[in-house]
Amino acid sequence: MTAGGPGLVAVGVDTSGDDKDAAVWTSPDGITWSRVSDDEAVLGGEGEQLMFGVTAGGPGLVAVGYDGPGGDEDAAVWTSPDGITWSRVPHDETLLGGEDDQVMWSVTAGGPGLVAVGYDGSAGDADAAVWTSPDGITWSRVSHDEAVMGGDGFVVMLSVTARGPGLVAVGSAQSGGDEDAAVWTSPDGTTWSRVPHDESVFGGERRQKMWSVTEGGPGLVAVGSDQWTSPDGITWSRGSDNEAAFGGEGIPLMLSVTAGGPGLVAVSVEFSAGDFDAAVWTSPDGITWSRVPHDEAVFGGESEQWMWSVTAGGPGLVAVGHDGTGGDQDGAVWVAATEG
Repeated sequence: MTAGGPGLVAVGVDTSGDDKDAAVWTSPDGITWSRVSDDEAVLGGEGEQLMFGVTAGGPGLVAVGYDGPGGDEDAAVWTSPDGITWSRVPHDETLLGGEDDQVMWSVTAGGPGLVAVGYDGSAGDADAAVWTSPDGITWSRVSHDEAVMGGDGFVVMLSVTARGPGLVAVGSAQSGGDEDAAVWTSPDGTTWSRVPHDESVFGGERRQKMWSVTEGGPGLVAVGSDQWTSPDGITWSRGSDNEAAFGGEGIPLMLSVTAGGPGLVAVSVEFSAGDFDAAVWTSPDGITWSRVPHDEAVFGGESEQWMWSVTAGGPGLVAVGHDGTGGDQDGAVWVAATEG
């Protein structure tokens, strides 16, 4: 989800038919939502089409994800002038496709215009991948550097933002059956460096992954299996264990963070006693976090509730995700008013 179009634009997937098609929703205020008309030629097609990320840029808005004709996943891009009328960027096999799978997870305004990140490879062995565009329509693939983008297992960039030396991307890298958080930086979107691994910051006994990064706190804040902060995108610190905020019976996973509320707001899903409930944390500085008290009527319910993305907008803050009440996964929206 991002601010744009009539106010807010959220992207995702519709699995109600025989296969998966990309889907878009718009809202002027975060409360009233409209579903963009399904255009099979743009949002559907053979196999699966999913949108994972969206940002303001290009002709107005740019969304990224993948297209899976014939069981092969290729990176895919959609553009819109207003969030309502969408066009699919024509597929170029040399730039968006290739052997195995190519997926764009996140896109942001930066570098030459726009930068998208994701991965290239298979489920067991993939490398991080970056694409750039001056306008959201014409795309180039950043040359692969094994020392920076590669590794022994699955290496992926999941979120990118314009900050630090220019751009900062976060994700994870698997090696030897272990998964650690990972960070990359770039001055221009084209030349990338991997932040050296520090086991005390990015590793640990359990799997570590950064799902989202945003400007805030001392400079940058990333969330996922833990919380991290950085003044410049290069030097990182991991948040200390806070039993009051992150302890308890559940296992929280923060999926998105944004500047808003008291300073920063992170949303997630928490697994406890076989149930998945949405969860929210707030922080004045990215370092000290507080858990919003659980309200079953708001965050819970039958089956599972996930918050996938949060942004400032509408009455103050808007989070989107899905609700599995009734055995079906339906789109879900939460709103929170903020002072002022």
